[in-house]
Amino acid sequence: MANEAPFSVNGRVALITGGAMGIGFGIARRFVEGGANVLIADVDVEAARRAVERLGAGPGQARSFAVDIGSDGAGERLVSACIDAFGGIDVLVNDAGIFPQLEGSGMTEEQTRALHQRFIDTKIPLGRMGEPDDIAKVAVFLSSSASDYMTGSMVVVDGGMLLS
Repeated sequence: MANEAPFSVNGRVALITGGAMGIGFGIARRFVEGGANVLIADVDVEAARRAVERLGAGPGQARSFAVDIGSDGAGERLVSACIDAFGGIDVLVNDAGIFPQLEGSGMTEEQTRALHQRFIDTKIPLGRMGEPDDIAKVAVFLSSSASDYMTGSMVVVDGGMLLS
């Protein structure tokens, strides 16, 4: 792919676990927009189907696959499903199970919002929480030829929190 645009994922195949919502869906959206074919693997089959519908017809295609990645043989089934659907795998995004919960904290919604804002104001130099698209754009970069010479690198996407 020497002649491709350096930030292109066109023609790539991505398998995204936890791709039905949140960061996983954000990554799937950017990949499909960029011309990649994406298998959205999620434990919630209906959410995965809705994600594929939301992605619609883009330059790339999306398909869903229901799987609990913690179950025996899940990895083999995922790989087989992706190869059957798109002929191979170029990119693997492991996003399943990454979903912070604040339920059961005993705080009111107002208290939760105040704590959230204080955290942003004191810990995040960019002054806002990250959004799925912040991670998705980095995933596209890392999956494109623009990152060909990177190896063993840690890429921190945290709005500057690590530095504060």
